[in-house]
Amino acid sequence: MNNLIAKLIAKHKKDITMLDSLLQWSITPSAEYVGYGIDVNYQYIRENLRITYELTQLEAEKRVELLKKLVDELQKEESEIGKLREIIKSEITEKYFDSYLKLIKKQLQTTDEGVLNILSIYKYDPSSSDNYYYLQAQHDAIFGKAVKEQYLVKSGILKFLYWLKGGSSAKNSEVIPVLIPFLDRIVENVKLKKLSTKLSAKVDVTKFVRTLTDFKNKFKLDFLEKKMNQISYYQENKSLLREEGIIGVFKRGAAISYLIKKSLFESIQKIIDEINKSKTEKVIMLLEYEVENKRIPTDMEIIRVAKINIDELDEYKQILFELPPESQSEDEEIIKKATKAIQEFNEPYLIDLVKTLNFDIITARKVLRYLLDKGLIKEWFRTYTQETPKDQITSDKPKCGDCGCKLDDRENPEFCPFCGSSNL
Repeated sequence: MNNLIAKLIAKHKKDITMLDSLLQWSITPSAEYVGYGIDVNYQYIRENLRITYELTQLEAEKRVELLKKLVDELQKEESEIGKLREIIKSEITEKYFDSYLKLIKKQLQTTDEGVLNILSIYKYDPSSSDNYYYLQAQHDAIFGKAVKEQYLVKSGILKFLYWLKGGSSAKNSEVIPVLIPFLDRIVENVKLKKLSTKLSAKVDVTKFVRTLTDFKNKFKLDFLEKKMNQISYYQENKSLLREEGIIGVFKRGAAISYLIKKSLFESIQKIIDEINKSKTEKVIMLLEYEVENKRIPTDMEIIRVAKINIDELDEYKQILFELPPESQSEDEEIIKKATKAIQEFNEPYLIDLVKTLNFDIITARKVLRYLLDKGLIKEWFRTYTQETPKDQITSDKPKCGDCGCKLDDRENPEFCPFCGSSNL
């Protein structure tokens, strides 16, 4: 059966436009339950052919009509569309790759420089993939602009096809970009220059990183801190990320220039460490205030004691009163620190972790989350002035005879740390 299909395709081996139309037919991005969106995609196949091969509308239409007849013949040999698509894609990829390579090499001789840049990024960026949005966002990061999509279609490496969705998602059907499935082999057989390091020399990474200490730039810092190197769905505020020479955005994608990524992340880590250190110092001040006053500080007291801005209040309240929601069970560093906390204290408090063990506040909260998830602690506490759960109270714990404060048995104090009394 496959041999018969191969023979039918071979009849058109000298016509790259027919091979291309077949390839597009085999890679339409829709699912089986909507018929792979084949019928609706003929018009998009026609338009891709028109642009790539500089055909007239009539010439492109004739190719599509030939495609439909060829598909009818092929379906007589293999009626299951999904299987037929796989056979066609495999056949063209394996046997007619040289035809595509010849076409693309020819197109690249007169193409826009941006197309060559995209291919260079695809080849030399260690984080690159077949994610079109990432490639364009990467180009935007380095050059401050995206490549015109018509140029990429003209080069033969990109097709625009219709993603037909079914059911409740049908209204979200859309035209999407699809890279040819053997682009990795194409770039290995095309001479492409690495993007010059002179491009990154123009970027003042240190200066940019310093601007991230401004609370208004927290959005960018959040993005960079995650070290995201693939697609990032910051749909609402994505445009705020753009920073020429550093961060690029394109439709659904956001990317950090791979030319400066290493130096950027080194600088980012330094600034993150500084910010975490500052936050930890402020949290310690608030915890000490809570211990001294035997109550939770008010909002006004948080602002005053920690010397923070009003627009930082919610963040500090979250740090003080909530733990990160995500599990830390896969983080080896957190597991090590959690083990150390348990070895040092029977009941580790937040104040213990940041003051005695010198954990930064981010790490301390993650440790407490891990201990909770593992069932090693039943509740978490900021300080030892908080009420201890009844099921954790033991009769041998000391108690101040004057102020009535319960003392942790790990302290074994001579004097009450809250009122100074020796009546224990």
